[in-house]
Amino acid sequence: MHKLTRKQGSGLGGLLLFAILWNGFSLFFVVVGIASGELLASICGGLFLMIGLLIITAAVGQFMANLKIAESEIFIANPLISVGDNVRVTYQQRFKGSANVKRFYYELVFMESAKYQQGTDTVTVTHDVVLDTVDMPARQYRAGEVAHDEHVFCIPRNAMHTFVAEHNELLWQIRVRIEMTGWPDYEREYGLTVMPRLQG
Repeated sequence: MHKLTRKQGSGLGGLLLFAILWNGFSLFFVVVGIASGELLASICGGLFLMIGLLIITAAVGQFMANLKIAESEIFIANPLISVGDNVRVTYQQRFKGSANVKRFYYELVFMESAKYQQGTDTVTVTHDVVLDTVDMPARQYRAGEVAHDEHVFCIPRNAMHTFVAEHNELLWQIRVRIEMTGWPDYEREYGLTVMPRLQG
């Protein structure tokens, strides 16, 4: 069995550091704008400060979800996956604390991402295609309890393989999402490498 690794984002520490720096600069512009009587600078700084507070809220939500739920464990029978293959997945989810789960699922997702220039800005556009969703029981989970499931996902024969270039990405992943009552949602993505099918 091959264990999938989590698709890394900026991480909780990186997100908090970025938000603190962002808010520091934003607060500076608010204070300077107020002190100099520049209403526009104060308003712009205030808007950027609100964005920074949203980033901090997202980081705190991520931290809180991690208090209740351990890192997902996803195993596949064979790491050599080609277009058209069936992928046998074993999924385990341990709960660190008691959680009242409203919705709980994992799914096979194909993600297209493209970057392009629009004036001086770089714009990234993503499009997700969910190919199969496995619903897990939505109920009260006890601390220490482990949810376990096995499923076979099918990579369509006419699908594209994994492709990564400077401005375009075609990625396959298994996404886990757990929605809890009165608690931030838990969401993780685990990458799959899908190769082209060799002819012959």
